[in-house]
Amino acid sequence: MKSNNTARFGLVLAAARLLVLPALLCLTPGCAHTMRVNVKPATLAACDKSPARIALVLNKDFTEYKHTMSMMGDSYVSPLGPPLQEYAKNVTQHVFSEVSVHATAAEAAGKADAILIPKVTKVDESYGLWAASKHQVVMIVEWNMKDRDNQKDLWLDSIDAHGEGKMGGVFNYKSKHLKVMQTLFDDLSAKTQKALLESPEIKQLGTGASR
Repeated sequence: MKSNNTARFGLVLAAARLLVLPALLCLTPGCAHTMRVNVKPATLAACDKSPARIALVLNKDFTEYKHTMSMMGDSYVSPLGPPLQEYAKNVTQHVFSEVSVHATAAEAAGKADAILIPKVTKVDESYGLWAASKHQVVMIVEWNMKDRDNQKDLWLDSIDAHGEGKMGGVFNYKSKHLKVMQTLFDDLSAKTQKALLESPEIKQLGTGASR
């Protein structure tokens, strides 16, 4: 009898380990968890740089952006501001010959050939309750290009990026989450670079035609 109980306990323990962290980490609902999002800068495709000088506006809403996912009474907060900043600087510095960074559009006015302002408009997550369940993240970042004096819009585009992986269990959920975020920012960076390079309005920058 003792051996049967031990075997049953082993099966229960094995099943429990397949659960994602929210089911096991807290004994009471309402726990808050901070998820690290220290992704690496994306490796972008080689390209000829635009001769344009860009004033990149990274405002507080962008640099301090946080996404909260709720699951089984707990909240999981992802501080996305730092990786968003690195993403925006990495892509623009790869595409343009000169990039200066400013906190507001008013501060950026008159400092370059044009002003670029990224803005997060949507972050959604879908997930399952088991370690092998699919974990998907969708992020939409809007890029708005204004003239050098911040008076009129020259170009507007929305970048729809996706990240995907597995949920993971108690011992590896953080590393699995980070992998999903890495695929998300890699996809976001590649699509943003493509949009910037293919924009007819941006191609005119540095030639005087857009002024």
